[in-house]
Amino acid sequence: PFDEPLRARARETVSLAIQSLEELERSLSEPTKDGAAGKRATEDGSLSHELRLGLQQVRWQLGLAYRNLAELMPAESQARSNALEDAAKSFRKLIGVADDPLPFRAKLGLASCSRLKGDLDRSLEMLAALERTEPRPSDELLDELVAERAR
Repeated sequence: PFDEPLRARARETVSLAIQSLEELERSLSEPTKDGAAGKRATEDGSLSHELRLGLQQVRWQLGLAYRNLAELMPAESQARSNALEDAAKSFRKLIGVADDPLPFRAKLGLASCSRLKGDLDRSLEMLAALERTEPRPSDELLDELVAERAR
């Protein structure tokens, strides 16, 4: 935490990853100008499903990357606040998806963003709500929840 040159390199690396993930998200979510991606997606349900799953994974990784970038910023900086807002936007896009465990992990990511913003009460409320989730989450997800609560 006290090696500023290493922190600067880490911020640069995460920023490059964010740029790549944003480009990938745009290419997966927007059909091409000739409509080829959209046609393939509607003609073949499995391809559409694969694209949707890929887009969800990209959004998950983008949320994590923004959160990681925020952790590398000074605690009270505007850049940290911006990165946390961007992380929250990415996580919110995953809450309504049907593919488990992404909605649970997205809510956990939102609780983490609240913690990093300093809103500990909100974070604890979110974690408590996740603990009461039915059906009961897997032990792996509960372990992630406990780890976030400890942080």
